[in-house]
Amino acid sequence: MPLSAPDPGTSSAGNAAADMARARTRQAWLCVALVLAAKAGAALLDTTVRLFMGDSGSYLLGALTGWVPGDRSFLYGWMIGATAVPLHSIHALFALQTLFGVGSAMLLYAWLRRGVGAGAAIATLAAVAFALEPAQLFYERMVMAESAGLLALALFFAGASVYVRSGRWYWIAVYVTCGLLAVAMRLSLLPMVLVLGLLAPLVRGMFNPDERARAWRRRIARTALHAAVAAAFTFGLHSAYTHWYGALAKTEPGYIAQAGMFRLGLVLPLVHADHLRASGIDPALLDELAIDPRDPRRREAQLWLPGGMQATLRRHTRDADAVAGEISMRALRDDPLGLVRMGLATVADYFDPTVAVPRLHNDLGRVPPDARHAQMLLDAFGYDISGVPASTTPAVRWFAFGAPWLVLCLLLLAPLALAALALGWRAPGRDLRVLLCLASLGLVAQHVLFSHIVSYRYLHPLPWFMLANGAALAAALRSRLRR
Repeated sequence: MPLSAPDPGTSSAGNAAADMARARTRQAWLCVALVLAAKAGAALLDTTVRLFMGDSGSYLLGALTGWVPGDRSFLYGWMIGATAVPLHSIHALFALQTLFGVGSAMLLYAWLRRGVGAGAAIATLAAVAFALEPAQLFYERMVMAESAGLLALALFFAGASVYVRSGRWYWIAVYVTCGLLAVAMRLSLLPMVLVLGLLAPLVRGMFNPDERARAWRRRIARTALHAAVAAAFTFGLHSAYTHWYGALAKTEPGYIAQAGMFRLGLVLPLVHADHLRASGIDPALLDELAIDPRDPRRREAQLWLPGGMQATLRRHTRDADAVAGEISMRALRDDPLGLVRMGLATVADYFDPTVAVPRLHNDLGRVPPDARHAQMLLDAFGYDISGVPASTTPAVRWFAFGAPWLVLCLLLLAPLALAALALGWRAPGRDLRVLLCLASLGLVAQHVLFSHIVSYRYLHPLPWFMLANGAALAAALRSRLRR
């Protein structure tokens, strides 16, 4: 029997789809090439690896000895131990973190193209802009967990987006795992990761067009089931991680060993004598503090200096961390808005040069390592750190120049996210636009509430989402003009 001739309409449609797929592949590879070229150009200008003491010292000690720090990521130290240590080159870490930056940029490109239908030009511009973003370039050259943490955060957001778009339940396990990895690198990301991970099934149920096409009873049942799955995965994986950490650090299960003390440091200006008395502590302890407990700007000093709250409380009780947690919860229950007031005051401090300039100087890695850590770098990696803290390399200048941009991200990310969602409400990808808006609002809220100091490095995750919202807004405006 002779083969039937192909239908001309079907053949033409298939060829058009194939041509479009090839064009999208070429555009993606062009973006990869441009991002790599941007990174290569930046590497030609500056390959100096810097330290932020004492965080970097803890990471190096963990990498070389397997030590588990009580207040910082231990996985990042292990990552250094698995890469830079066997190669005896600290620049291997710089190369790896640069690749992390490439991955984060390409995730931004892919999300814009597939998530909200942005054109190749808009998505490529956003990806290249992120590749050259001041904080990203700077932290690719720092022995700090920022670059790795942001890649994990971008993977978490991308995984949640795939779930919202596809509705396949196993993507919940993927994004929860990536979110936990982000938290293991940067604990400050915990609030946003937890909240957005639990809200993703609701975003799909309410805004995904395929889900909304189902009968309302079936939609509610599926959404409830997937929300339960998200809660179960989140609780199970995070519980397993905290117990694992507790076993490694030989402490109670938790994300860090001194969680209670850190919470007390965050809310200390809200603490009164009654809060101490109810926790079994003599209120006279407040009079022993060498640092004013009412000063919100001195909250960090309360944790680390000899006359601070941590050292003083440890003299008064054997179970200082548990007691600190009790005191902090009582203070927060009595004045929950106090945390908001202090957070807004900290944001205002970015505009006070007497506060912001010394903090920026500190974030630039100007504090030199002690002789022990300098020798550690020399012995393990052959890297002479002397002179580096005082040096002003291109990456340092670029980060310092970009400091106002980071503050701008903090101030404008929330209104930009709301504007991008409002103007793109009828554009393609409403469900993922809602997810992006929630993630952006969550990042800003967690910074305002839980950042107790002015710190430009704490703002490092914001530009990725700033560029995502800017590009999504541009795509929505372009779609409106076409209509």
